Amino acid sequence: NDNDKNSLLSILSEWNSCKKLKDLCQQWVKARPKPSTEHLKLLIWNCEGLSTHMSDFDMLICSYTPHLFLLSGVGKQIHKLPHIPNYKWFSSIGTNSFGGVGILAHQNLRVSLIEKTFNFVLIQMEILNQKIFIASIYVPPNSSPPLDLFDKHKDKEIFVFGDFNSKHRDWNCEYNNVSGNTLKEWLVENGFECLHPSLPTSKKS
Repeated sequence: NDNDKNSLLSILSEWNSCKKLKDLCQQWVKARPKPSTEHLKLLIWNCEGLSTHMSDFDMLICSYTPHLFLLSGVGKQIHKLPHIPNYKWFSSIGTNSFGGVGILAHQNLRVSLIEKTFNFVLIQMEILNQKIFIASIYVPPNSSPPLDLFDKHKDKEIFVFGDFNSKHRDWNCEYNNVSGNTLKEWLVENGFECLHPSLPTSKKS
């Protein structure tokens, strides 16, 4: 009947008028605002498998336009990181299926790679003649933090971000685990301060 025919024509018209994902992505890239130069914006994300969260990744980049985007728990996507205009990747593979870390740095920044190893990337950023060291890290469950790397670079003032899988009551966790006790002991011995969220950042925290 005419109703069915009109409905079918409407569906076909809508289907044929829809833009391809590739075209939408190109438009999105062109419309993306440029990062502000007034403040250094860092975005830290434990993505728990980037391949299944690409839409979230695009949304975060578009919404916040960070100067540095630090990712942990990248997973298999670490072998094929997405090309982002005006950004450069610094990355390292992991030791398990959820491992791998990456730092996405805006091309306007003066950034160089200092070291990378499994689940760890350390970069140096130069701003106003000052050198700032920033690292992205992933510590797999039931593993200890890489204290050898921390000892190696403890002469530098480094900001380390990532997923440590280290629980301690001093960091507002419900209980301590081995990794948390190990990290806490190392911090105390070396006189370092551990900055942490005032509340758990996820149900797993």
